[in-house]
Amino acid sequence: RGEVLKKVYPDGYDVDIIVNEIEESIEKERIAEHAVGWGVILFPSPAFKRILLVGIGISIAQQAVGIDAILYFLVFILKQSGIE
Repeated sequence: RGEVLKKVYPDGYDVDIIVNEIEESIEKERIAEHAVGWGVILFPSPAFKRILLVGIGISIAQQAVGIDAILYFLVFILKQSGIE
């Protein structure tokens, strides 16, 4: 356990600490992989609710602004194309 790290680090360095940190991070990644799914969206935490609200609000605002721009310039476009 940690033979490669013993070759990389200087003599006398405690590589068991690094090995333990690597194992802990791998375990956290395994837990995180199983935590992501439809449950996060269907039953969100308060922080995730705010994130969803902001994202949905921005997308709605983009759509609203887009159609307003088209309607605003539609009169000019129709006049220049010869349609009255």
